[in-house]
Amino acid sequence: MGKSIVPLLLIAFFAERLVEIAKYLIKPFLGSRGEPACRTLWQALGLAAGILLAFGMQVNFLDLIGVAGTPWLGKLLAGIFAGMGTQWVHEIVSNLPYDAARSFRAQAKLRNSTPGQQRQKK
Repeated sequence: MGKSIVPLLLIAFFAERLVEIAKYLIKPFLGSRGEPACRTLWQALGLAAGILLAFGMQVNFLDLIGVAGTPWLGKLLAGIFAGMGTQWVHEIVSNLPYDAARSFRAQAKLRNSTPGQQRQKK
């Protein structure tokens, strides 16, 4: 897994925000529709936003995990995962084996620290 997952996280974040904006704009026009119908609409909007963003930003999930495959399939998968929102990232990291999760968190801390903080740790 040599490539960064940051683009995938970005489209997940953008898709989530777009759905929140759509909820604010569309909800008044839905009237007395049932909650299941609204939930389905928001999920469909999230998937559509994720897929459009993945194709627009050329984010290929198969490339990110180092698996050979057709680019359109990798982009579709990236869009589907991103359309589910950012919570799936937390679920994936939480379900990693303890050592892998600790390594992932350590790498994230290194990326988020300033160069001066990194020198002090060495």
